[in-house]
Amino acid sequence: MSSEHLIEQAQKILDGSSSLPGVKIRLSLWYARAALEEYTVARLDGIVSCDPADMTMASRLIFLKELNPDVGQPASYAWWALSRACHYHAFELTPTQEEAEHLVGIVARVCGTR
Repeated sequence: MSSEHLIEQAQKILDGSSSLPGVKIRLSLWYARAALEEYTVARLDGIVSCDPADMTMASRLIFLKELNPDVGQPASYAWWALSRACHYHAFELTPTQEEAEHLVGIVARVCGTR
């Protein structure tokens, strides 16, 4: 799936266009994280000497920050926050709708869909 399609799915889940009970916030965050990962692969394709899909996400984010700090910095923040929010821990609260919308919004801006 393209990053545009993934971010569209995340936004649909958050705005209620998609009816998935119970897990909608974490699922939307997962879609947003996948969109960001796809975006970094597409953005670095042809720029780095290896296949960006074979690189770790941390490495891709470092390259992205070097290419364009105005995109790389929010992308890095969003990816780390999304990674933490996507994983369920019984001792942590589920991210709120507002927190999810904020993170999805950052990814949409980074990917150029908003």
